[in-house]
Amino acid sequence: MIRVLVAEDSATARQVIVDAIAAEPGMEVVGIATDGAEAVARAGLLRPSIITMDIQMPILSGYEATRLIMRDSPVPILIVSGVANPEDSSASLNALRAGALGVTAKPSGLADAAGIAGRRRFLGQIRALADVKVVRRFDLVGPATVDVPPIPTVTSRPAIIGIAASIGGPAALAQIVAALPADLPVPIVVVQHNAHGFMPALAKWLNESGNLRVIVASQGEELQPGVLYIAPDDHHLAVFSPGVCALDASPAIGGFRPSATFLFRSIALSYGSRSLSVILTGMGADGVEGLAAVHAAGGMVFAQSERTSVVWGMPGAAVAGGVVDKVLDLDALAGAISGSVGLP
Repeated sequence: MIRVLVAEDSATARQVIVDAIAAEPGMEVVGIATDGAEAVARAGLLRPSIITMDIQMPILSGYEATRLIMRDSPVPILIVSGVANPEDSSASLNALRAGALGVTAKPSGLADAAGIAGRRRFLGQIRALADVKVVRRFDLVGPATVDVPPIPTVTSRPAIIGIAASIGGPAALAQIVAALPADLPVPIVVVQHNAHGFMPALAKWLNESGNLRVIVASQGEELQPGVLYIAPDDHHLAVFSPGVCALDASPAIGGFRPSATFLFRSIALSYGSRSLSVILTGMGADGVEGLAAVHAAGGMVFAQSERTSVVWGMPGAAVAGGVVDKVLDLDALAGAISGSVGLP
């Protein structure tokens, strides 16, 4: 049984969340907190499987509550936010830095298709994150990389790098961006699954995390080396040689728009063997079909390791599908990316 502590100061939003969890088999609400201080106290007392944490709350904000919980009584935390609000988006990203595992939009109580789908996604995220092992301070021992044979012979260096991520992705991207050099000689294009309205704040946050320039991609934009382009809300991102962004409003693929598979397919078609694609932590299997195209075209494919992924759904599915050339721990990915393009 997944035991959920709901931290939410809005009575209306709280009732929607409680009702959704109560109706889901295998889940129960074990406590409610209406402010951040109460969330901290009940986290230590109730030891829930997971906490759904509002970001804007009285006494202590969701960010402050997350920081204290992860310091004193670590437990998986899913930030439930009105991410269309720029203030909420910034605070949510700070909560990820403090140890929260993901950010999602507040579910709607509406009975229409969008409301039902939103609640289904929300409950799926709770289920995926409830069993994640969290610690006060991330610490890994052992080898940094695990090779998945066979590794093909690379005849040319990548001219583009594609990255896709879902749950746990923002923190993983921040760590990679922080470790990449400013003189990276190729552009990076990224699909990150997140709630609507989150991308501008994510780009700003990543800009502050390292040496690369990070922007939300726009139609017809020419790709520049050392710049990371994030797919915008509600549009697939494609890239065409010799380096132009294209946004596409065609239907979602596997429930996702932007879709990692859409991006990776375009990389395979336009760059073939002159590409590197990276699949990071995330729930589901988005990107695997696109990575198969990259792999068949002779491009390199890296996947984040299971032990450093918040959820090993997307990278695990890619490994199981036989389309991954190398599996690496998160702290080894930036070095592998730099090495692939000829940097020390």
